[in-house]
Amino acid sequence: VTAAVILGNLVLAVLIGTIMASWAEQQRLLGDVLESNVQLEKTTAKLQEEKLRLDALLVRQYNLLAVLGGRSGGPGCKEAGSGSDSSPLGSKEGLTLERIENMRRQLAVNSNSSAQDLESIQTLELLGEGTFGKVYKGLWRGDSESTWLL
Repeated sequence: VTAAVILGNLVLAVLIGTIMASWAEQQRLLGDVLESNVQLEKTTAKLQEEKLRLDALLVRQYNLLAVLGGRSGGPGCKEAGSGSDSSPLGSKEGLTLERIENMRRQLAVNSNSSAQDLESIQTLELLGEGTFGKVYKGLWRGDSESTWLL
């Protein structure tokens, strides 16, 4: 009879030990899941910020394309003269620079400046250079002026 009681106690101790080990494993796994959820929240917030930034950039690009006169250089879009040049990149850059220059002239005309005024600016010497352009000493309508070229 005592051997049966000892054997019962031993089986009961093994079962309690197994349950405690299983509970400890569940606690560790729960901690891992909670940590993963925190990391997921941080990553989701970063992705949402990046999406907002990219959406704003996309809107700016669409606005620039609208200013330049429509979509150009996109897939399936063919510009006048772009197929005949041996360097497609060079022709697209040339067309883009030409469009930018035309838009610059148009903006100057629209702001009550004539194209003749723009051509009458004489640049004399470089005063400084930075990220946003170069500043020259120049003459405009006979007056000494600083000229900023983008």
